[in-house]
Formats: sequence, C-alpha cells, structure tokens
Amino acid sequence: MIFIQGSISHGEYLTALNLSHKILSIKDNCSINPDLQNFDLPLLIISLIHVKILFNLGEYNDCLTVGYNILNVLDKRRIDNINFDVITKDEFTYLLSECIGYIALANVISLKDDVREFLKVAATLFDFIPQEYKIFVDLQDFLRGNKVEISPDILGKNIFSDMIFHIIQAYNMHSNSPKEFAKEVYKTKIIAKYAMATNFELLADILIGYSYIQLKQIKKANAILNEVIKTSQNKGLGAIFHVASYVMSILEIKKGEYKTAYGLLNNSNIQMEKNPISDYIVLLNKMNMYTVLMCQGAEEQADICFEQAKYIVNKYGLNFNLNIDINELMRENQDTNKETISTDLENEEEAEEIPQESEVAEEISQEEPEIIDPK
Repeated sequence: MIFIQGSISHGEYLTALNLSHKILSIKDNCSINPDLQNFDLPLLIISLIHVKILFNLGEYNDCLTVGYNILNVLDKRRIDNINFDVITKDEFTYLLSECIGYIALANVISLKDDVREFLKVAATLFDFIPQEYKIFVDLQDFLRGNKVEISPDILGKNIFSDMIFHIIQAYNMHSNSPKEFAKEVYKTKIIAKYAMATNFELLADILIGYSYIQLKQIKKANAILNEVIKTSQNKGLGAIFHVASYVMSILEIKKGEYKTAYGLLNNSNIQMEKNPISDYIVLLNKMNMYTVLMCQGAEEQADICFEQAKYIVNKYGLNFNLNIDINELMRENQDTNKETISTDLENEEEAEEIPQESEVAEEISQEEPEIIDPK
C-alpha cells in the first residue's frame, strides 16, 4: 500500500493502477462487505484508493462502477462495526470521503448521473459528508452553462472545494482579463501541487496556457500546452490529454494552422471512441472541428460536426453557445498571424507576464490556512 501511495504522490497513476490490480487479484476470495465473514479491511482500503486512481486516469466509467460497488455495501452502521486495526477510523473516513468526492467529480465531468441526487444518497448513508461538497453541484451547473455564484466563505475547509472554487471564480470574475484569469487559476495550481492532485495541477496549467493564447503570446502558450500533453501521455492521464489537445487546437486555429488543429481534434475523438471519457469534451472537439472545416470551406463536413455537437447539447440540456462567426474568427486569425506571433517570438521580454508561483502563494497564504483538511 505504501508503494501505491508513493506512486500517487508522484502522479504515476499507471504504476499505481498496476500495483492495485496485483493486490486486488491476490485478495480475490475476500469481500469489501463488512457484514460478510470473508470481509477484508485492507481490500476495502485498496478499493477506495483504486477509485482515486481510476479517476485520475480518466477511466470514469470504471471509477463509477467500483465506487458504487463500495457505497452499496457501506453505511454508518457497517463502518461502526469494523475493527480498525491497520488504520484508524478517522483515516478510513478520510479515504471514504475522498472517494465520494472523486465519484462526484466523475459524475459531473462525464455527464453521467445528477450529482445532486448522488450527494443526497451519500448523505443518508454517512454523517461525515463535508458541506463543502456542494461545490460539485455548482461545478455541474457551471459546466452545463448555468450561472453560479460561490461565496469565498467556502475556502480553507476542503481541498476539492478550494481547487474548484478558484477555477469557477476565474471564469465568473475574469473571463475578459486573461492575466487576472491566470492569476486566479494559479491559486488552484498551488493548492493542487501541495495536495499532490496531479490532474488539477495540470488542468490549471492548461488554463494558464489558454490565458497566454488570449494574450496572443503564442510561444509561451505552445510551450505550456506541449508540456502538459507530453506529461499526460507519459502518465496515462486520459482526460487531461484530451482537454490539453482541445486547447492546443484553439492555439492552432489562432495561428491559422487548420490542418494541424483538425488532426489534434480528430485524434482525440478517435481515442475517445475507443475509450469513452466525456461527451462534454466530445462537444468541445466537435465545435472546434466545425470551426476548422468552415474556415477551410468544407461546409458539408462542418455541418455534420455541428449537428453532432447540437445533439450532445440537446441530450444533456446544456446551455451552450453554438453560434460562431466564422468570418470574424478568420479576420482575427489573420491579425494574429501578421502582428502578434512575430511580436511574441522577437520581443518575449516585453510580453505581459503571468504572476509567478511565489507571488500567488503569498496571496493565498494571506487568504487561507496553510493546511486544508479534505474532510
């Protein structure tokens, strides 16, 4: 178990997955149900950690399957009857609370079940669900295109809520100011780094890369996004890879490199057909493919992508803007190619800088306690 946690702390989730599979196969004759005679607490602990591993690898379907199997055999009574010999009860409830958080996130991102209902059911089973887990409902509403407002009073009490808060806050308060947007997102990066939450740290990098695109600093954006893509491929972080590929396609569209953008999006979609992750990412890809194809004059193919995107929007009842002014976009791209990229490459030292980690860390330390309990 120590080796699994060590792998997780370094973001090596593929290694952690292989180790957990070996342990789970050894304990094939044991049960995670505390009511059965062959109940095995170490097996239950590994299963909880397994949910975290699957989430971070973007294996949301398996994450939900394993997570629901665990919750189906646990409640307050069963937990009270467990003989906690290898870990304390508080340590176990920490792991279970974290597991519930990852199940909630998997539901939100994959557009599977309504996270409101999931959290209601979880609250009837356990009496330690953090109030801050309401942030998952806010995140669900946010991704579905609904306006959400979150009070900063939520900060400093839970790792999940703190990381998600700053991302939503960046969009709510700084969508028209790339530098301030990145500064807000950087708070998530720092929290995730200290919490060893690799996916959130890399997601923050992606959003910072997106900010550089908006600032028309193409070289910096390209460097950040390439590094995330490389890292996510090496570590097997599926969802992060696809989100980074999507944002990289935005950069390529800005450069007028439509063929490259289409290749990124098409490769991402082919992989997700083999290993489904999220229809939300598919929607984003399809809209960018529509944009690319329209810019290339391939209207029939573009219309197919548009209808596929529209189907996803209608299927999930998303409030998603499907209106894109292609002519205006192409004019903007031409301006970017003629003026901005050359400036980015030749006058990098004069470019507007995203705040450094130390600056944001100091600001966070003034707002929040140094240690954040995820429970």
